[in-house]
Amino acid sequence: MVDRPTVSVLVPNYNHERYLAARIDSIINQTYTDFELILMDDCSTDASRAILAQYTIDPRVQLAFNEKNSGSTFQQWKKGIALARGKYLWIAESDDYADSFFLETLVPILEKDDAIGLAYSNSIIVDDESHVTGNMIDWKREFFNSDRWERSFINDGVAEIESYLGSTCTINNASAVLFRKEALLSIGDVDTSFRYAGDWLTYLKVAMKYQIAYSSAPLNFYRNHSQNVSKQAEENSALLLERVLCLGFIYERADSATHQQQRLEQAANEYATIIYRCTRTYWEPMLLAKYMKRLFLWSPLFAVRLHAQLALRMIKGSN
Repeated sequence: MVDRPTVSVLVPNYNHERYLAARIDSIINQTYTDFELILMDDCSTDASRAILAQYTIDPRVQLAFNEKNSGSTFQQWKKGIALARGKYLWIAESDDYADSFFLETLVPILEKDDAIGLAYSNSIIVDDESHVTGNMIDWKREFFNSDRWERSFINDGVAEIESYLGSTCTINNASAVLFRKEALLSIGDVDTSFRYAGDWLTYLKVAMKYQIAYSSAPLNFYRNHSQNVSKQAEENSALLLERVLCLGFIYERADSATHQQQRLEQAANEYATIIYRCTRTYWEPMLLAKYMKRLFLWSPLFAVRLHAQLALRMIKGSN
């Protein structure tokens, strides 16, 4: 084990044996070398653990294997954050990989200003075979009708939420992010009740307290394949519910009525989709009841106003 490192790199893995060599080699080969590497496994059923164990020849590497499957990426985040000794934290998802200059580019950004809670880079989208299929800049240009992400920037976190991050998760991949560990500790534990949108909630919480930095350099390679959590969640109403919860988090903390109404309208759109799926497409009214309960437990006030917003739409639609 190395002396107290500047960066702690966490690799939470579950059944990604196919991608582990590319993932870990891209970390080991970073031009910035002052880091520890914590290889985590959530009881994989493939050959992942044997592959991970091979890397312990490097003194910077340690293993952190679960004895029981946690069932949650964010349980792994929580465990890794507790183990991390570094000043900065990189949660490098096990199916992605990075450019060798990732840390060399982002560490100095955080070093220059303690007010920056996280820095992230542009991401290139690749498939199972690492063929390039897209660029996150293109998606954001289309979504916001803006070329903003073609240039690096630093922005006040609250301002970033009001203009961009509060509308959708513009930090598209956790592997692209370098956190200040102090910032993560300041927001409390990662919310392990989330399965899909816990990353967005974490970014929002950090942005409420810190500035956000972005590098336009394409330093992260996000693998979009059939097995990753994001892909599995695309048609899952549970993801929509977690997005609604994140919008509720923003709504309760918005400092203007306009911003509040924008988030309420957006949440109403996504919640209406959940209702439609559960009652028209899949006929799962008990699942809807479960989602409603979670929403009211998360934020009773927001839940009431959200349902009132939907009721108002129905009244207007009937006239």
